[in-house]
Amino acid sequence: MNTIFITEDILDYLKFYIDIRDYDKLKMVSSKYKKYFDLKPLIQTRKYSNIMIIKGCSIRILINIITKNVLNIYNYEHNDNINKKIIKHKKEFSLLTKYKGHYLLHYLIEVYYNCYNNNYNQIIKTLQVFEKVCNKIINLHNFTYFITPIMCYIDDIYEETIRIKNSNDVKNNNFLNILININLNLFLCIIMKRIKIIISDNSFQSIDLLLSNIQNEKLDEIVYNYINYYMDGKCFPDYFIEYINDFANTLYIL
Repeated sequence: MNTIFITEDILDYLKFYIDIRDYDKLKMVSSKYKKYFDLKPLIQTRKYSNIMIIKGCSIRILINIITKNVLNIYNYEHNDNINKKIIKHKKEFSLLTKYKGHYLLHYLIEVYYNCYNNNYNQIIKTLQVFEKVCNKIINLHNFTYFITPIMCYIDDIYEETIRIKNSNDVKNNNFLNILININLNLFLCIIMKRIKIIISDNSFQSIDLLLSNIQNEKLDEIVYNYINYYMDGKCFPDYFIEYINDFANTLYIL
């Protein structure tokens, strides 16, 4: 009995010194090792913060782990194009759990795959869950770690829209980019509204009005330039258009 306890104590200690890239090999050693080095339970329960602290974990590794989880949950096919888009801005994310960047990574990957797979019901659910998560975890110390990556992906969409103007499949590409762009901007507006609440609670009145103006101008662009002009009856389901319109209206700052 004492030997068993000693062995488990040693394994608990060694876990902090073993590289995450060796976990797959170690979990094949025995059932006991599988208990210690199998990441599947953490992945399935989305306990990414427990994965981030493992030695050798990187944003690239975390992105691959989250992507596999999203693929398994929604039965999507692996898409190299999406993965390249997400990994492109890996430097904008932090592995420090206090910044909560793993939450943003998960929902960004989720919304990209949902858009590529035209899964409008899941896009709606992702927006709803993302809003709840942001209201819980975003604070004055971590909000920039949410805004900066999203702005980078929005810039990517803008650049790609310009690049594909001469493409043979310009119509389909444009609709996909519009769909992703709307969702990224709604992500940004969700965060901005949360920041507005934080700032109001902390009496940062000097930038309060400016933040409100920026938010409302962004939502006007979504509602009038994208939803009413591009989406109405052309490509997306009516229920989805109605939801996005209603959801955007809830994010206005009065």
